[in-house]
Amino acid sequence: MKKRILMIALGLMLCLSSFAMFACKDKGNSEETSAQYKTTITKMTSEEDSTFKTGTIYGVSTNFYLNDFVEKDKMNIKHNSDDNYIALTAVAMNYIKKYGDQIANIKGSFDYKTLENNLKSLDEKFVKMQKTHKDLTFAGDNVSYVIYNGYFTNYKLIVKDFISQLYTTAVNLGDLVINQTGISEKIAKGQTTAEENTSYYDYQILLVFSDYYKFFIESCEGNKLTTSLYTTVRDEMKAYCINLVGKTVTAMTAEKTKQFSELSKALGNERKSLSVSVEEVKLYDLQNKYEGSIDAYAKDEINARSYYDEYERYFTVTNNYITVYYDFIMAI
Repeated sequence: MKKRILMIALGLMLCLSSFAMFACKDKGNSEETSAQYKTTITKMTSEEDSTFKTGTIYGVSTNFYLNDFVEKDKMNIKHNSDDNYIALTAVAMNYIKKYGDQIANIKGSFDYKTLENNLKSLDEKFVKMQKTHKDLTFAGDNVSYVIYNGYFTNYKLIVKDFISQLYTTAVNLGDLVINQTGISEKIAKGQTTAEENTSYYDYQILLVFSDYYKFFIESCEGNKLTTSLYTTVRDEMKAYCINLVGKTVTAMTAEKTKQFSELSKALGNERKSLSVSVEEVKLYDLQNKYEGSIDAYAKDEINARSYYDEYERYFTVTNNYITVYYDFIMAI
């Protein structure tokens, strides 16, 4: 009997040991993950593919400028559809290219497998975007504006889906680079190097653009709205692109890095409230379903007013969070 119990115990120990080894192995490693980033980026910028092109949007230079993101009018003349899509894609893809390359230099055991799974999903979305882009360009100038815009509508939906996965991928990458490796803790103490300051800064700017993603793609459902709130937020994002994306912050003093950390944390806390508002009140529905009436919206969602107020606190009222953050960084 004792021998049988011993055998069972030994078997359990072997199983647990095997599971532990598998779990550790399943986290992946920095070299393999970095190689996967390089493979993905190379594929997206291949000369044989025209989904992206080199360009500049709101002052941001990129190799990931959405190609042929244009609609036709009744005269069969092409016009830019929505530059917000192009800007959001450029900022996040630039971030992934820059910091995906640096993953190989990170030492320590981290959850690289999540990043690899994110990249796999992003690649799948990209393949779909490639196909719909080819369909769009095949239609080209040989069809009426009605047929062309039908192709474009499908393309735009696929791009929207791609951007959604893109921000999941980029933000998770930044979380590992900044939070899991301890840079966020060091900057709170004013103990970072110039390179770490830049990494922290780039991640915080990415998070701001993740806010813009939530606003334009999730809440506005990827559509242009005619509200003053929409116009204000669009102009704010342009200003961030022009003045803050890629800004040099290597010379920040220890005191400034502490202040930047504190302000970033405050913005991060408010960001949680914004995310809830985006889930509960869609600005596209407010304009089109409820004809701009928040009171009408409140008949279906009792807290609609407070959720809408959060949009304004975050983006538009005097001393709103995004503007205060912008002014602080401009003064660095």
